[in-house]
Amino acid sequence: MPTDVASVTFHWTPEEAYRASRLLVPRWVTATGVITSFVILAAGIALLASGELVVGSAAVVGGVVGIAARPVVRRRDVQKMARVLASVPEPLTVKVGPEGVRGSQGSTTDAYPWEAIVSVAVVAEFVVVKGRPKALYIVPTRAFQGSGDIDGFVALADAYLAASREAGGGRAP
Repeated sequence: MPTDVASVTFHWTPEEAYRASRLLVPRWVTATGVITSFVILAAGIALLASGELVVGSAAVVGGVVGIAARPVVRRRDVQKMARVLASVPEPLTVKVGPEGVRGSQGSTTDAYPWEAIVSVAVVAEFVVVKGRPKALYIVPTRAFQGSGDIDGFVALADAYLAASREAGGGRAP
């Protein structure tokens, strides 16, 4: 088993935190809202065409508001995340080592053994430490010194995961 330790420390920006949170929300949640808005809009148009002016107008307005609200909801979410991040001024440090992955922020520390980790991979502009059943840590790639540091971090994590699985401590994903 390797004995190296890799570490990265960073502060979230509100926009990064929002994009990272989108990795945690299933895609069907957003798609469902948009599709529902289009269905309501189409139903409203059909009702208007059939002569149901009051109900049709209400449905058209509801559908248009649902579609138009997406940027407003996104902005509100980013602002909320910015407020939360502003209340925690300490940077987040994520370390990969022989015992597992450890995250610390201020006086709070979480540690996960390799047995609890499924994978460590680059997804979009993030390095995602995936556990069972959810992501444990998401690190923006800009927190690293360059692509070599990103590759080294992920390679070290992969080596620890492989060693843990060979030792019988973990299951393959």
